[in-house]
Amino acid sequence: MISNDDLIDKSESYSDEDSLKLYKKQKDLRLSVYTPRRDNDLNRIRKMTLVQRIFRKIEKGSMRGVIITFIRFTLGAGIFTLPYYISVFGYGLGVLMILICASVNKIHCDIIINTSFFFQEKNYLNLVQKTLGRYLYNVFKVTYYLDIGSSVLIHLIITWNLFEFILNVFGLIKKEWIINPDSFVLNEYEPTLMKWRAIFFLILFLVSMPLLLKKDLSSLQFLSSGLLLIILIIIIFILVQTPFYWMAYIDSPRHLIKTPNLNWIRIFFSMLLSYYVQPFLFSIRESLMLPSKQRLFKVINLSMGFETIIFTLIGFFGYMSLGEDHIQSLFLLKPPCPNQSPIWNHIYNLLLGAFFVLCFIGVSVFNP
Repeated sequence: MISNDDLIDKSESYSDEDSLKLYKKQKDLRLSVYTPRRDNDLNRIRKMTLVQRIFRKIEKGSMRGVIITFIRFTLGAGIFTLPYYISVFGYGLGVLMILICASVNKIHCDIIINTSFFFQEKNYLNLVQKTLGRYLYNVFKVTYYLDIGSSVLIHLIITWNLFEFILNVFGLIKKEWIINPDSFVLNEYEPTLMKWRAIFFLILFLVSMPLLLKKDLSSLQFLSSGLLLIILIIIIFILVQTPFYWMAYIDSPRHLIKTPNLNWIRIFFSMLLSYYVQPFLFSIRESLMLPSKQRLFKVINLSMGFETIIFTLIGFFGYMSLGEDHIQSLFLLKPPCPNQSPIWNHIYNLLLGAFFVLCFIGVSVFNP
């Protein structure tokens, strides 16, 4: 008779085919990351204290690593448009809209996970075909790739805008190229700027291609961790600066609720996009060790709960910092605070430089 210890010791030699057999035998959608040793490790982790579980080493397939990857899919440079979105509704209604968008996306993610388990399906397109039929499946294929393409495009545009801002910090942007100094809007058709943009995206393509061809997201968790860390530092920096900006722009009005207008519809769907992770749920599931329904729901709840807190903070305090007269579509490009030492502005520029580098190579997160 083979003991459990013997089975665990032999788990190192398990191939993908062996793991697939285990997955079929277990009937709980355990994927290729499952081995008896991992099952044993998971039971050992559950016996640890909360502090031990939080600060232990992040291993392949761990829930903390997968949560970081989940958050990275949505927590990027785009969150710094939230202060502008808040300004469209007013800070009271704007915060409520952030919470509504979180609830809508949470429900949608739960539906996808529940349906995938019901149909025993781990491919997004196949799941749509099984549940909605051939006609809606063909429609979905078009909208699906438009969604994924738009996410990449938004990331690239914001990365380019950050690069322009850095060029301006170093005095490489001429004044005649700037259309609006307050919101840092440039003439994107200026010949020299167009040449720089072509070179910029060529280099971005060459750097990103090896990472985009990766089949496993786990090796990119260091990038996700670094980008999340710098985003959190920038958010803390913005929160610390809020009182100084408030006093500097005390005459700039802040509204609790603004008069309804058609722009609310566009901005609401843009805020929904802030939580948009649905196309990547199956990649996330494949990265999770023993991806049972309960563990996947826990990943979704913890990730989206953390995101909601961050989105609310940056949206509310960003808007309150500048008010109506000085708010910008991308809060990162805000003007220096006149009530603070220039040292603060230098620190902020260094943070933006680090953020730009991580965003530059962070396009690889869209490799699914």
